Amino acid sequence: MKLLKTIKIITICSFLLAFNACKDKEQIQIDLSGNWSFKIDSLNVGEKQNWFLDKLSDTIKLPGSMAENGKGNDITVNTIYTGNMWNDSLWYTDPKMAKYRKEGNIKIPFWLQPVKDYKGAAWYQKTVTIPRKLEW
Repeated sequence: MKLLKTIKIITICSFLLAFNACKDKEQIQIDLSGNWSFKIDSLNVGEKQNWFLDKLSDTIKLPGSMAENGKGNDITVNTIYTGNMWNDSLWYTDPKMAKYRKEGNIKIPFWLQPVKDYKGAAWYQKTVTIPRKLEW
């Protein structure tokens, strides 16, 4: 009889512990959106020059892409695309398209023309304050 009572108590305690473990814990999140310090590293020298020790000189708004923030190189006639323009090769030679090949007015005749172009390293930096309740 005493063994049965002990088993019941252990079973109840086990269920209570299991239910408590399943309880939703408070999720604390730190919002990282907003302005970040930023710098393009086109020569890939940032790590060697310890850019992580300095305040980066430019800013960028996140979430967002470099192109959305106007960062990168201007589009030119020589911009290399992921796709190609083999089916629109007249764009390079047709006199009617000449005005769209001029610096400052580049208009590529397909729907994937980016606002800016950049492929390479870039540095993002933000100071974050971690609340005490998240410290471990």
